[in-house]
Formats: sequence, C-alpha cells, structure tokens
Amino acid sequence: MIPSTVTPRLRHVAGPELDPGRPRGRGSTAQAPRRLPLRWLVGCAVLCLAPTDSVASPEERVVDLPPLVVEGTASPLRWRHAALPGKEVLSACSDSVTQDFVIRLQRQTELLAWLLPPPYQASSVVPDTYLLLSPRTPRATSTEIMKDLLQRPAGEGAGRASAAHAATDRVRFLPNLRMLDVDATIVFVLLDDEDEAGGFSFTIDRVRQLLVQRRPRLPPWLVHGLLQLYPELSFENEELRAGPARWPTLTAPSGATGGGAPQPLAPMAELLASPPSATPSVPALAPAIRDAQSALFLRWALIDGSAARRAAFWRLVDRLESEPATDALLRTELGVDFAALDQNLRDYLPHARNEKRRIHAATPGRIARPALRDATPAEIARIRGDWERLSISYVRQRLPELVPKYAERARRTARAGYEQGSRDPSLLAVIGLIEIDAGRPAEARPWLEQAAALGAARPRALLELALLRFAESGLANPAPAVSPTAEQVAAVLTPLESAAALRPALPPVYALQAEVWMRAGTRLSTDQLTHLRRAVTLFPESSLLAVRTAQLLALYGEPEAAREVIRRARAASEQPAALRWFDAVEASLAAERATATPGQEPQLQRSGSQR
Repeated sequence: MIPSTVTPRLRHVAGPELDPGRPRGRGSTAQAPRRLPLRWLVGCAVLCLAPTDSVASPEERVVDLPPLVVEGTASPLRWRHAALPGKEVLSACSDSVTQDFVIRLQRQTELLAWLLPPPYQASSVVPDTYLLLSPRTPRATSTEIMKDLLQRPAGEGAGRASAAHAATDRVRFLPNLRMLDVDATIVFVLLDDEDEAGGFSFTIDRVRQLLVQRRPRLPPWLVHGLLQLYPELSFENEELRAGPARWPTLTAPSGATGGGAPQPLAPMAELLASPPSATPSVPALAPAIRDAQSALFLRWALIDGSAARRAAFWRLVDRLESEPATDALLRTELGVDFAALDQNLRDYLPHARNEKRRIHAATPGRIARPALRDATPAEIARIRGDWERLSISYVRQRLPELVPKYAERARRTARAGYEQGSRDPSLLAVIGLIEIDAGRPAEARPWLEQAAALGAARPRALLELALLRFAESGLANPAPAVSPTAEQVAAVLTPLESAAALRPALPPVYALQAEVWMRAGTRLSTDQLTHLRRAVTLFPESSLLAVRTAQLLALYGEPEAAREVIRRARAASEQPAALRWFDAVEASLAAERATATPGQEPQLQRSGSQR
C-alpha cells in the first residue's frame, strides 16, 4: 500500500513582467522607434525613494516593490471602468487617455489572435485586468508611503533589526508590473496623460504565458517556434509585419545567427515526433536548430501560406493532440508528406532569411470609442484589493517585514466595498484570498463560504475552500479514528466540481479530487474514472495526481492503465521524491500481479479508511 500524504497547499505565483508590451521597430526588434510613445513602455523606469542623483553603494541592497495606489480621503480619485471581452479596465486617467489605451489594446489583441488564434491561448473565467493610473494624479509621495509602511505598531521593539535594515535600504516602486495568480492576471500601468498614441505589443513573456498555460498542452515544437518567431515580427501602426528569420550558422556559437554558412535543416519527422527522438542513432536536436526550424515551419504555414494552409495547419495541431505525426496525416491536412515538407522548407529558408513585408492589418476603419462609466464601489474594491493581494507574495520574497502592512492595505481596500453594502461574490472571493495569502486561513473561511454560496466563479477561491474543508474533515487524517461522513466528503468535493467546470483547469483541483476518492472509499463511476484519465493527460507534471489516479485505476481492475499513467508521469518529472513515489507504486503493482490468482485482476489497497 502506498502511504497517503496530505495534499500540498496551492502556491501563489507572481510574475514581474511588464505588459502589455514594448515598442517595436519596423522589420527588426533591435531597432527602436523614433519616440517612446508611453512612459509605461519603458521597462527600466522606476520611482525611487532616494534622490534622483543618488547611486546605491555596492553594499546597499536595492529592493523593488510593487506600485501602490494611494489617494487622499479629501480628494478621492475618480475611477472609471471599461469592460471588453475577456478583459476589464479600471482607470484613474482621463477618459480620452483611457479610451486610447483600450482601443490600442483591442487592436493588439486582434493582431495577436491572427498569429495565435484564441482557442490555442490559455484563458480564464477571470478577466485580464488593467489598472491604469496617471503619474500626474495627486497622491502621496513615495517617501510618505514608506514611512507609513515602516511604522511599527505600538509595543513593538523600536530596535527591531529587520525594520531598521529596511529603512536604510534603497527601495524602488516599479511604475509598471504584471502579476499573476493561477487563475488571474492583473497589470498595473502608469500612463502619462501627455503621451501621444503609439504602437506597442504584448511582451514575449505574456505570449509565453498564453502558450505554456494552455490546456491541453500545445506541442513543444509549436511553443518553441512561436517564441522564436514572435521577436521576428513587429506589431505597430495597426499592422503585423514580418522581418528576416533568424537562423543558426555552422561557424557561429550555439544560438547565434550571423556569419558562416547556415545550419542544415533537420528532418521534420524528427522535429514533430512526440515524444521527440533521442536515440544514439538519432540524437536530440540542438535547441538553436529546434527553435529556428520550428519558427520556419510556422512562417511557411502561417505567413507564407494561404488562408487554406493556415486553417489546415491548425487542424493538424488539433489532430496531433491524439495522433502521431505521420506521412498520411501530413498529406491529409497539408497536402505534403515529410519528404516534400523538408524540401519545401529548404527552398523557403533563403526567402525567409531576407523577408520584410506586411502580413496582416488590424480591422480597417476607426474602432468605436469604448464606453466608460464610473466604477462601482464593489469594482474598485475588488480590482484594487486583488492587485494589493498579489503584492503580498511579491513583497514576501523581497522585503518580508512589510508583508503585514501590505496585507492590511489589501484587507482595508477590499473590505471597503463590503462595508458599503456590496455582496458581489467576486469581491467576497478576493477578500477570502487576501486572508489565505496573508497566512490567516481561519479568517478566510467565512468569506470563501459566502462567495461559494453566492456562486463565485473563481477557481482558486473554490479550491482554497475545498482545502480548508478537507483539513478539518476526517479525510485529512490518513488513519482517522472515525470514518468521514458522506456529508464531509460531499463538502470537499462540491467546490472542487465547481472549480473543475471553470477555466483555467488547476492541477490541485484534480489531485484533491483523487485524494478524496482514494481516502473516502466511495465507489467511482465510469465517468469519474474518465475524468481522472483526462486530468493526468492535462497535467502530467502533477505527481500526486498521477499516483492517486494510478492507484484508483488499479483498484478498479485496470493495472495496465495504472502502469501507463506512472510511465507518463515519470517521463514528465525529474524530482527525486516523485521518482521514488513512482517506484513504490510500480513495486506495489508488480507485487499484486505476482500474488494474484489466475483470472484475478490485481488491485491495490486503499489508503486511509474504507467504508
């Protein structure tokens, strides 16, 4: 029997990449535009507490903190709100600047969708949120902010070393930041009212997020190819333009693209193989040629090809989710076999290395000015509170002594909407998540319960509620004195079922479902087993999900399917602890097979209680 383990708590993820993007030059990513159109496009800009002419000494630690929204009670900001498909904007800028931003955002979203259609992008039921602020808006200075943050509560030691260290460090407030949770993206943008409109695009980090978080997973060659191709394109003046393809050379260092003869192409059958070939006779492709050739294939299919070829390419991607790449498949979708495709790409490479042309334009004509309205107190509290919540984990990694202050700011901001009468389930979910991220699960519980009862569509909030219910139930104990009741089991599974029906799919949702089913000893239906089979294909990296699914499959008389789950999980993980866990499961399956009587299917024992 494999010993049970408590489901690990979901970890918050934050990413400090600027978004929506950087300016691009025509035809080359190295060429800057004539004028930086917006302050928030400058990735190196910071708001510093120290005087502008000061320089940090080598011994001085420079700490970057998330941008803060601080407004005086005497003159509160006028917050405006705009809603568009999959996105929302909360802005304290002028209406004209806000509308210009939204129009550019819509056009850049359209251009990106031409290159990477929405079905192949990661998506969430939680809209991507943009929080816009003008640097000219009257607000507290950075020094005043830090004075408030570093102020110690009464009774706390005045000589506390950590606070003293924080006070002497050089602290910078970033003007722009994109932060991520497992189900949400929020972008803070400092937008200057005097800047003119200009071209911009999403950063490559944003594109990478859309690619790697998509489920089912995209083929690795497609991800590598798009990340190579994206910097070779320019998104400006409402147009998408292709610049020269980068290609590694024989004499240049690995990954370089200049000087010497070009590297020869590898067979496309090798590139599209899943999993990629890596035998002594067929060595793995070097990353440089893998990325460049994947990008070349995308250029040939999406940029050089007709609309019919583009459509055929995406059909091919769809079919590769469940079929191997074969000559027959390529002929059906692209009209060529591997040999012909190799020749087509060899012929196309010289042209691609010199390519400079427009490949797509945004919808012609003027986009209607987006409708703006005054934001409701609930929207202000939810969006600003969620941003400040994400700041908690960011600050914990950089200046942990400020975490209580940031948590209190987020708590105060979000609860302001509740105190004004809002019972919006999305706001309640944010308030609960603030307490989770602040390390106060007991305080989070009532907020998450209210949010779920009112139908909150927030995957992480539902997962956190299930984890809290799991922790207090008999299911959390591998060997409980009393078996959990059906009501306790249902209490954990109900929010998990709701979360599993939402985007994005979260690995811990399925892992906790499998853990509960394993421990509770309830009879699973065919649909529930199918649900777990699909989950392990979506998340091969989740070792807990793989182990519990394999155990359940063995319990229901499918040992070969259980072994296949472990084989796939082993290929996706290199963690020593996970590999030892897989070894134990395989050993148990082998032992069960050895002791099984003829005609009897081996079945692993359940962990935890049986009922």
